[in-house]
Amino acid sequence: RQATHMVDIMPFETMNRAGAYGYGDIRVTKENYHQLDLGEIDRLPFGDKEFDFVVCRHTLEDIKDPIKVSREI
Repeated sequence: RQATHMVDIMPFETMNRAGAYGYGDIRVTKENYHQLDLGEIDRLPFGDKEFDFVVCRHTLEDIKDPIKVSREI
């Protein structure tokens, strides 16, 4: 299954789109890509229970407050 939204600190244009996110066509576009610092977790543009699951890759080790981010996920 492919992601329908993505949050990253890097700009959309830097995303590795060639096979880095599993099989099939990637569904993340500039419209559903959110360039945000997860250190500012209160700014996420998503409502409660908006997603069935969240994938967090190579993220928590780089965040100042990983407990707060984990609670939000």
